[in-house]
Amino acid sequence: MELFIAPGTTEIEDGLYCEREDIDTLVLPDSLERIGAEAFSGCVNLRALICPPSLSEIGPAAFMGCSSLRRAVLSEAQTEISDGCFLECESLNELRFSSKLKSVGSLALQGTALETFNAPISLGFIGEQAFWDCNKLREVNVPNHSCIIEQDAFGSCYELTRGYIAAGYCGKDDPVSNLLYTLLILSCPDKHTAADISRAESFVRRNEALIMEWVLEHKNTASMTGIMQRRLIDTENIGKYVAMASERGYTELTALLLKFAGEADIEAEFEL
Repeated sequence: MELFIAPGTTEIEDGLYCEREDIDTLVLPDSLERIGAEAFSGCVNLRALICPPSLSEIGPAAFMGCSSLRRAVLSEAQTEISDGCFLECESLNELRFSSKLKSVGSLALQGTALETFNAPISLGFIGEQAFWDCNKLREVNVPNHSCIIEQDAFGSCYELTRGYIAAGYCGKDDPVSNLLYTLLILSCPDKHTAADISRAESFVRRNEALIMEWVLEHKNTASMTGIMQRRLIDTENIGKYVAMASERGYTELTALLLKFAGEADIEAEFEL
């Protein structure tokens, strides 16, 4: 069923269409300025959201649990993705947002199917667990050095191996929370502060097994390059890591490890 919101409507009230399983298409008028909290939450058959230029506010959890939602195009007027806005929208793999985006709220995109997130320089806040359990998220770029990134913003994003997060680390100081940040820093250390690079190096030395397990599991050549250049792992363990990489057929990782160990000069054989 197509739901047409009447022309001239400026606001959709909180929870107005909550759990309407009959809605699969939503047509919003150019007059619309606000969608209230939980307005369309639980509309499990809604497939797409196209916001008119007039829409400047979408309330918390407005589309929470819209499990069939695949595409969301927000307006340039929307500078915030509110708390839980697209929480558990497990099919959402296309999100277009304002070039002036300032804030991504807590749980805003938890459990979505996004593969990349390239933030504008204006983004200054990413809330707690904003991208938690986005298990298809592979690349994140957050260029604003002043951006506040709260705890577990990218927690349980097990495929996240590429990109650049300028802020360096979240506030939670434990191996699981800092693992992804450390690997991203080592993949492009030239972009980070000396303090963050030092912290990343210390983290690798203290958590070598965890780091190498992750690097080998995800074939993370970029981070391995940084680790090798800084000679951050125990040379006594190189043989074990070479065997693991070789058994999996990871040619580039094997080459990097062998070169680090000084067992062969194979730069000409492999493109590193």
